[in-house]
Amino acid sequence: KASLLVAESLTTRIDCAAGEAVVLADNFRSSIDCVTDSEAKAQERLQKLKTKRDAEAAADAEAELRQAEDDRRAAQEQAKQEAMRAEQEKLASRERARRAEKAKVFGAKAMAAYQKSDYVAAEKLFSQAVELDPSNDTFYYQYGVALYKIENYNKSLVILGLAKGTEINETEKQYYQALNHMKLAEQDQALTLLDPVIVKNDPVLSPP
Repeated sequence: KASLLVAESLTTRIDCAAGEAVVLADNFRSSIDCVTDSEAKAQERLQKLKTKRDAEAAADAEAELRQAEDDRRAAQEQAKQEAMRAEQEKLASRERARRAEKAKVFGAKAMAAYQKSDYVAAEKLFSQAVELDPSNDTFYYQYGVALYKIENYNKSLVILGLAKGTEINETEKQYYQALNHMKLAEQDQALTLLDPVIVKNDPVLSPP
């Protein structure tokens, strides 16, 4: 009997030990699963951060490229206008006067087309006026606005940048420059230009 009792006790201990081993194994597997899950989540977060950084870097590079393209267009247009003015200087005074008068005719036709909302015709006529009389700065402003109306935002910015002189309303010019930047999704440049427009409190251009 004593031997039987010892055997039963030993069996019970073995069963308990086996049960504990199973529990420990299950706990160990659970711990491994938790670690694996945490690692996977960490990898996922890392990938998202990397994707976000890549997207930001791509956006920055795209903005730099747009700026470089804008600068190139501005330089090209500036060179073109300077070349036209140089050619105009070579002309005799009578020929310059004739061209200036003809440019005014084109300018008047362009304004008439603009007022009828025929912006395509207005843009072409303003372009001709500028070619005939590149020294008339008022044409550049009106030409730039017409370009904005036909959604040629990049060129509009370039032409508006050439509009200078006492007859130019700088507030209106900045307003249209800002609108161009907004259409090109260049919000920072747009806000920079809109701030002085708001400060001047123009009854037409400033928001209520």
